[in-house]
Amino acid sequence: MKNKAMEHKLATGEAIDVSEFPRATSGEYVLDSFVPNTDYCNAVTEEWIISIGIHIETGQIFASTTDKFYKAAGYQCLYLK
Repeated sequence: MKNKAMEHKLATGEAIDVSEFPRATSGEYVLDSFVPNTDYCNAVTEEWIISIGIHIETGQIFASTTDKFYKAAGYQCLYLK
């Protein structure tokens, strides 16, 4: 892994790898839960998750490599890196 900070956080449990999580048709990762005070990343592509949002009506949690869930209508932002 080229990203040593990511490698360290994954090894110490400070980050969660979302690469095996299912993806929505729009490309976001679908999470089954959210862990506060933890970073999220895709260890395969070495991309950090930038925002995580919970859909207000359905309660589904989505993670994105962009800031998509920051101030997104219909979502509460749970995480912004």
